[in-house]
Amino acid sequence: MSSPIICQQFKAPVAQMLQPTAAPAAPISAPSADTEMSDSEDDGDIDHIDISIDWGTGLCSVAFSVHLRNETLTEVKIVNVQFQNGGSEPPMLMAIQGEDFLWGYELLEMILEGTIDEDQVVDLLKLELYPRHDATAERRHKLLKKQLESLGLTVDMMITKHLKAVMRETMEYIFNYNFSSTTKI
Repeated sequence: MSSPIICQQFKAPVAQMLQPTAAPAAPISAPSADTEMSDSEDDGDIDHIDISIDWGTGLCSVAFSVHLRNETLTEVKIVNVQFQNGGSEPPMLMAIQGEDFLWGYELLEMILEGTIDEDQVVDLLKLELYPRHDATAERRHKLLKKQLESLGLTVDMMITKHLKAVMRETMEYIFNYNFSSTTKI
């Protein structure tokens, strides 16, 4: 079962999608675990980070803002996360190859290069979250279910794997730390 939707939807704008959309903002340095600060020195400590995920049907984007302790908020700076090749809106494409979960720009490049079997590629997964009111949606649901079963997966598993991958890259971007070496999806 090949995915003609992928070819039609993503090959045309690929030149734009593979180009960085903006210069990435400088990542934040994570506070060192062995650094102790007195109460008077902690004004610059991170209090919390707000992360917003736009988990769209065709694209995904993430933005964040950092809030410091004792900070007076006059204006919130929102930063878009730059993924993989520097783009901020990776395509909602997912696949499992061996033990690796592939997604976004990396997977799109593999599809275009023909280095992955398109039968392994799952797209438009978000449509599974909506009620199916017509025959086309029901047919798509049945095809996706059959595809996922052949891969030994479920919709819930793919959503979980994708969100974990998105959050891992988000945290790597925010803190400029490579979580990949220590975090298994």
